[in-house]
Amino acid sequence: MHLTPKEKLILQCIQTGMTNKEIAKAHSISVYTVRDHVCRMLLKAGARNRVVLATFAINSDVPKLIPPPTHD
Repeated sequence: MHLTPKEKLILQCIQTGMTNKEIAKAHSISVYTVRDHVCRMLLKAGARNRVVLATFAINSDVPKLIPPPTHD
């Protein structure tokens, strides 16, 4: 499956458990833009949800992203 650089970045964020809102804020893009990228990746991967998409990423050549620090 071919992913654009932006899709790879968003997929890395999904792997760390980030929400669309968190991804949008971290990368200064609209939450709607994130949603559109996620929807496109779900279609490309034939995945039903983010969990399946993240699992796909773990088993593919998508580089892993270091999780962001938590602010507890």
